[in-house]
Amino acid sequence: MLYFESGGAALTAESTALLSSIIERAKARKSVDMSVIGHTDTLGKADANEALALTRASAMAEQLQQLGLPKLVLTVESHGERNLLVPTPDETPEPRNRRVEITLR
Repeated sequence: MLYFESGGAALTAESTALLSSIIERAKARKSVDMSVIGHTDTLGKADANEALALTRASAMAEQLQQLGLPKLVLTVESHGERNLLVPTPDETPEPRNRRVEITLR
């Protein structure tokens, strides 16, 4: 999981540091199928969060491609504020919910 600063598609410094290990793991596999799923916290309207989560997932997929992963191995989805990692009421800032989940299969 990679985490984002509030309100946009900028990764936290800790998550930025993990990108190279994700690329290394993916390249080490003979066959890679990767999903990139964007999430948000519950701040703001649900439809805006759905769009923000897709922006985050798309930005990460593009960055992974720029770092050498083929486009064909990536699927991109948005879960918005659905599927919270940390359950919170509406309008609650929760950094752990502002994330992209990258799964290698």
